[in-house]
Amino acid sequence: MNLFAVKNVAPLWRLFWLLSIITIALSLSLARYFYNNVLENKFRDLDQFNTLVKDGWVESRLFAQESVLKILSERLIEMDGISHPGRATNLLDSLVKNSANVIGIGLFDDQGDLILSTHHSRETFPNLLNNPATATTFLETLDSEHMVLGHVYYNAYFDKWILPLRYAFRTPQGQSYVVTSWYDAESGNALFIHDNIPRDIACAVISSDFVMLDYKVVYPRDTLFFQQPLPDSVIEQFNLRKLKGNQRILQSYIDRSGQLRYISVTYIPKYKIYISLTRSQTEAIRGFYPIAVKIAVGTLFFWGVLYLFFAYVSKKERASQIALEHQAKHDSVTGLMNRFAISHEIGRCISEAKPFCLAFIDLDNFKTINDLYGHRTGDQILVQVAKRLTTVMDKDMHCARFSGDEFALLIPYTRERAARIYQHVLDLIKLPFDLEYSALHVSASMGVSVFPLDSQSPEELLRYADIALNQAKKQKDHCTFFEYDFHKKVERRSIIQESFNTALSNDEFYLEYQPQIDATTNSIIGVEALARWNSPELGVIQPMEFIPIAEESGFIIPLGLSILEQACRSTQAIWEHTGHDFKLSVNVSVRQLVEENFIAQVSQIINRLKFPHNKLVLEVTESIMIDESEKIIQKLQLLRDQGIGVSLDDFGTGFSSLSMISRMPISELKVDQSFIRDLLVDENHAHLSEIIIEIGRSMKIDVVAEGVAQQAHVDLLTKFGCHILQGYHFSEPLSEADLEAYIETLDVR
Repeated sequence: MNLFAVKNVAPLWRLFWLLSIITIALSLSLARYFYNNVLENKFRDLDQFNTLVKDGWVESRLFAQESVLKILSERLIEMDGISHPGRATNLLDSLVKNSANVIGIGLFDDQGDLILSTHHSRETFPNLLNNPATATTFLETLDSEHMVLGHVYYNAYFDKWILPLRYAFRTPQGQSYVVTSWYDAESGNALFIHDNIPRDIACAVISSDFVMLDYKVVYPRDTLFFQQPLPDSVIEQFNLRKLKGNQRILQSYIDRSGQLRYISVTYIPKYKIYISLTRSQTEAIRGFYPIAVKIAVGTLFFWGVLYLFFAYVSKKERASQIALEHQAKHDSVTGLMNRFAISHEIGRCISEAKPFCLAFIDLDNFKTINDLYGHRTGDQILVQVAKRLTTVMDKDMHCARFSGDEFALLIPYTRERAARIYQHVLDLIKLPFDLEYSALHVSASMGVSVFPLDSQSPEELLRYADIALNQAKKQKDHCTFFEYDFHKKVERRSIIQESFNTALSNDEFYLEYQPQIDATTNSIIGVEALARWNSPELGVIQPMEFIPIAEESGFIIPLGLSILEQACRSTQAIWEHTGHDFKLSVNVSVRQLVEENFIAQVSQIINRLKFPHNKLVLEVTESIMIDESEKIIQKLQLLRDQGIGVSLDDFGTGFSSLSMISRMPISELKVDQSFIRDLLVDENHAHLSEIIIEIGRSMKIDVVAEGVAQQAHVDLLTKFGCHILQGYHFSEPLSEADLEAYIETLDVR
């Protein structure tokens, strides 16, 4: 039933009272459930505390004390402490000093006489066999291999009620002795009971003849408990005599005051003691009081909310309808129209026969930003892009977030007027984005279709704008209007992408190598591996065509690893055939570097091939360093830590700053060939080339000039201080065999 649709007040309030009765009934049921659950948990907790007391406190502490007495007996034998009491007394004193609640340690012979102790002489301490409180457990100790707990008794010499722990040992001569440690039984935390036990739990440690050894109760301690065994009625009620091994008693009973109590009892056979924990039901029920208060408050609160809900139902109905309509037509992140709303506007404009331009706007390298900075940063950029788009809109324009990082902008103007607005949009997007911790530079690409020039179908207009966008993305930061010959390019792009996997498995990709020459010695010092593709169906496909498609589709990841392995194998073969070893440079894309396991994959390949780390250089472009990504810098540093070189390719063509270059762990700078091409005719290019070379020299890293086409380039670059040159003046990219022959010609020269 839709409550917001209720128009008659009387039925609405009848429903309110019905819900109120149901709420009260549910609250009472919930209270009953929690009441039973609290009692059950308290009962279960009592058993768990018994296990904790037995295993964690009593048994472990007794075992520790037994170990101490055992080690003490071994030390007494080792140091002949029985014959030399002075040595032994010092040892006993140190143990008492470092043991909590231990008030003394003594050594007795098998006749019960004290030989030595920390407090008393042999003459003043009573014989243990003559004392009824100690005789039985003393004789039991002589016959036991384990430590024996004596009864708690009052000792006049200590003026305390004490608990003795005894351990018997024999000397190599066969004489038996008993070492005893005395614990203060009046402390309330002497040996067994831990302070962390809840206050409403009464605990007791009972001997096998049912005499109390230690206890903790909710009322003051009384030494009377140490003097009287448990009544037979209690022993029979809980079947304590039948409790053996790891068995456990868990039950409820009525105490003498008429209260219901819970009891949990376990038995430790090794030390012949019972661990008993009891808890009053009255104390347990107190844990239910806070829950009852919460249920009552929650019920009243819900009742009040229910009343307000019904009181303002008509107002909420309208607000809900508005919110649902807005949600159905708008994007939740940017607040712009969504794809369904913009599609409706396109259909409306077509029905009115008004000319308009439809643009798809896609942020360049947005996936990389998400990978490097996270989706939260990506959403912040999308929100700021939306705000910038709204600044150029008037009442007749429509802007929407179409999907992901793609926006749609509908402008009801002619192509010429719309083009100026679209270019203004691209300029706005290029402005820095102020984020929480830094500023990012992002560009966008734009594809445009025109109604009615390109089509009168909404679906075709959307598809044509998307095709134009794909063409614009090849250049980045560009606006492209749809042209019909784009169809063929889209089809070829699709064929290339579908052919990648087959081409890789059929070894259609191959490498050529362009030498890097030391101009001072005219010798080869490195090569750059360049990927090529010769498809049986498509023919030779240039890298500038298939590499961008591979990067966008993700195929560059397996392709890059294959190229790296093939280049390393070929280079090793050339080294072996020519007797020359030189560096190998391999290009790496941003899609490869942002992969989590990229470093591990590179290391696996070169380690498996035993390729020298210091002979490998990975080339990255300036575009890979979007605002000095810390993740990229860390990965490059990991490569450098392994001895692998890192070259910054196409330097000077992007947005690099000197501060960024200084933070990047690079070993090489490459002067872009666009500077070298105009080196002799453009003074600015010559001056910039000289500055780049000087930057590399000041950073003490290699500088490579690529695109060297004539001897005049060589002369000017060597004058600037750059001696590592690459270009057609020395050699075009060569196959493996041709490279070996080229190296031989250098040797002849």
